[in-house]
Amino acid sequence: MKVGTRMSTKAFPLNYFAAMAGPVSAFKERQPLKFRQTLAVILLIISVMILPIAVKIGQLKIVSLEQFASQSMALLDDQVAEQLSHYATGPNGQLVMPSQDTSLRDDDQGRVLLLAQDDSQQLEASLSGKAGVAFTPERFVVTTAGNRFLSQAYEPEADFRTATSADSLNRLLSGQWFQNNRLAIILTIFINSWLLVAVSFLIMLFGVAGFLSFMKFTDIFSIKSYGQAFRVCLNCFGWPTVVAVLVGFVTGNPAHVLTGLGIAFMAMIMWVYWATHFQDAYVAAKLAAQEDK
Repeated sequence: MKVGTRMSTKAFPLNYFAAMAGPVSAFKERQPLKFRQTLAVILLIISVMILPIAVKIGQLKIVSLEQFASQSMALLDDQVAEQLSHYATGPNGQLVMPSQDTSLRDDDQGRVLLLAQDDSQQLEASLSGKAGVAFTPERFVVTTAGNRFLSQAYEPEADFRTATSADSLNRLLSGQWFQNNRLAIILTIFINSWLLVAVSFLIMLFGVAGFLSFMKFTDIFSIKSYGQAFRVCLNCFGWPTVVAVLVGFVTGNPAHVLTGLGIAFMAMIMWVYWATHFQDAYVAAKLAAQEDK
């Protein structure tokens, strides 16, 4: 029986963990797994990679509104913040609106308004079709893409007198918004991170497997089907996943996790090629030479 064509004697998932141990085993154990086994391995890899990211997300103390409404929050520059801080405030630092509506900024980028009354229809009419931020006696409203509104009531401890710069005003508004919507915000960030990691991982897996599957058209290599190429790639994600997890615990950034995964995965593929040349005959000759020593 040819090297690499026999089924592993180990039961799943031990056969997968044995296959990911080194470059030779990653190549030799290339018989496709059953669909449910493949799905289990893919979900396991994605879950392990997302774990450190989830830990970092759970530790967040504040999330900037710029992540959800960047165009609108960019309107709150230092000049707008300075104007806003000069308006009269109550004993707890909250805004006391002027007697009539006031525009702090209105240009091609968007609008920043002070509205004397909290009127939903007026808010929608004032901010419709443009990025914008509006401050009313009870709340602030930020428009996002597609004219969606993010609305947040002022917290009793909010003090706009101290928000004299764009950064300090952003922190003040973001802090109030995060405190009142923490669970929804964290869940949204987690879902987005999971999707980013999952889609990027699947693109790498299926893409490289497709490239390796072209070897079936030549007798030089021993990979004879897409399924075998896919299993080799799946085996090669073992150690790269460990690298990605370590990067995740250090940075918590999904982009860094994917970068570490991609570099380690390509290094593993190159290591497998160097150790096996993707040829059963080469592996057999190498093992025979080692036994003769």
